[in-house]
Amino acid sequence: MRSYLDLSIRQKLQSIVMITSAVALLVASVAFTLYDRSTFIRAKTQDLNASAKMVGSNSTAALSFGDANRRNSSSNLADSRHLNEIFFDTL
Repeated sequence: MRSYLDLSIRQKLQSIVMITSAVALLVASVAFTLYDRSTFIRAKTQDLNASAKMVGSNSTAALSFGDANRRNSSSNLADSRHLNEIFFDTL
């Protein structure tokens, strides 16, 4: 392989431009990936928070009055079973 000093100016400029473009593309893709990941995590957190608030406000009456069979509260929890993020739920 030829030494970098032996290359022509045209080849040196082409290699500099290619390396600069590759680095810029790498930096942009890393920045986009990090931004997309943080946005996704924030949206999932807000979604789960909203679901928890809905279940909590719908279960307040059953917990306040000591509903023995808790049909209403267990149906509220059953409604949240479709969410894949929820592994365990209880009142």
